[in-house]
Amino acid sequence: MTGNQIWFIALSDLKERTRRLSFLALCALSVLAAFLFVPDSEAEMTSIAVDADYFLQGTNWTWIPMASALCTGMLLPIAGFFYLRNTLSFDGKTGMVALVYTSPVRRVNYLAGKYISNLLLLTLVLIVVVISSLCMTLMHFPGSGFSVLHFLSFFVSILPGIFLCAAVALAAEAVPLFQGRSGSWLAGVLFFVMYIVCISLLVDDPQGVMARFLDMTGFVWLKDGIDQSVYSVTGRPAQVALGVHQDIEVSHRELSELFFQSLPFTSKRVLEKGVMIVGGIVISIAASVILPRYESGKKTRMISEKKRRDSNGHGLFATEVIQTFRNCSVPWAVVMSGVWLSIFLVDIKTAYGTLWVLAMMWSCLLYADYGCREKKYNMNTLLPTFYHACSRQMLVRWCSGVMLSALISVPVILRTALAGNWAGTATVILSACFAPALSIFLGWISGSERVFEIVFLVIGYWMLNSRSFPA
Repeated sequence: MTGNQIWFIALSDLKERTRRLSFLALCALSVLAAFLFVPDSEAEMTSIAVDADYFLQGTNWTWIPMASALCTGMLLPIAGFFYLRNTLSFDGKTGMVALVYTSPVRRVNYLAGKYISNLLLLTLVLIVVVISSLCMTLMHFPGSGFSVLHFLSFFVSILPGIFLCAAVALAAEAVPLFQGRSGSWLAGVLFFVMYIVCISLLVDDPQGVMARFLDMTGFVWLKDGIDQSVYSVTGRPAQVALGVHQDIEVSHRELSELFFQSLPFTSKRVLEKGVMIVGGIVISIAASVILPRYESGKKTRMISEKKRRDSNGHGLFATEVIQTFRNCSVPWAVVMSGVWLSIFLVDIKTAYGTLWVLAMMWSCLLYADYGCREKKYNMNTLLPTFYHACSRQMLVRWCSGVMLSALISVPVILRTALAGNWAGTATVILSACFAPALSIFLGWISGSERVFEIVFLVIGYWMLNSRSFPA
């Protein structure tokens, strides 16, 4: 009976979420990513380079699954975490959680079903990447006679990370501190920081505890296979670079062809990945202990309905401003105030290149649902029946978002203008206009704010690390 309940919850959740446009968009991006992951030694930028001074790059079919597995392992945990962050909140908004608690279903069974659904969703995305990479292999190396098991072995390294990523996303949503829009972004920021720290530790100490038991990317395991293939030629571990420009200096020695062996299934790695899988299962079960009963959510919805009724009678722009700042919570305001005031105190380079970017990333919490607000409140079928209602609504909503972004950017605009950095001033103003427009566009085509949150987080991370960003 318990197994049937868990499977029914998992299958129902999986069917509901795979019907969303956001899932189709994620699959489409996975197909595009598999195309971009193909190593191309003649392109300006390639996905992977391994000891370019010893080996020819991308000359046989093993390079495609290896590069695809490495890049997918790096991107799938972070994208999967943000995509899975609405599992419980969606049920809370629709009242499904209240039905679950009034039924004989136990909380641990409910979360187990959600956890299995998360696993299946990420596995489906991985399968899309695998099939796309297989097509790329057949297109680039026809008649190569490759082994299917050899091909699939590279992607096995990603599976343990999926177990841990799905569990962390579910547990983070069950913690009361991380619920609501501010809590959701706080959990996202913490996970992103933890993820970057783990990536840094993988590079600095690949044999450390973090690399062995918390490697959601599978990089260390894949690196073992690369080292095993490279060591016989170079006599040292491989030098692997991801996303590199083709300006690498190559030695004049005769280059050899590198054929990657299948993933080494040593007892040490299998045990470590088994611990990671068990840890993910334990985390998902422990989340049932801290899962709240959602009574406070009902009160919040009642208060929200009262505020929505009280806002009647305002003009369209005033109503949009009220709707925008309704997502503002005390923790959000405290963090934003601290960052905003710090922009005046630090040097101009730090203010422009770091603090302002962080402030914009934090502010998008308020307008992340600009493009999907009608669908969220079941107004997407009613609004188009009014003449030019959609265009006016989106224009006014964009103006309110620009006003918010401009207020946040005022310190940077003033400091860059006074310093004579007109290019920086123009960049800030254009960014303030661009962010709400991007939210409206992505939310409208996907029906969810998650796509915008992921894309905007990636853009912000690029801005924080881009050397070409004017400062």
